[in-house]
Amino acid sequence: MAPKLRDLARDQRRPYIESVDEPTCTCGHDRFHPKAEANPSYGPFGWALLMLGATPVPRHVEYRCRTCGASLGISQDTEDIRRVT
Repeated sequence: MAPKLRDLARDQRRPYIESVDEPTCTCGHDRFHPKAEANPSYGPFGWALLMLGATPVPRHVEYRCRTCGASLGISQDTEDIRRVT
């Protein structure tokens, strides 16, 4: 049986991880699904920089499903934060 296109795309984004159980919502979406959105979270100084037009580095990124609104996890990984900003 041929692998699904979604599985191939996920493996290309994370080639160093072989098998990780990603949290999914009731819709079946994980944080790499197109219907999942990344919401960066900034501290008070970060919000001040945003108001001044600068691009601060978020403290962490929370992933949520756009369909059901369920949280798919929070990441403090610098690679994930770089991807969002």
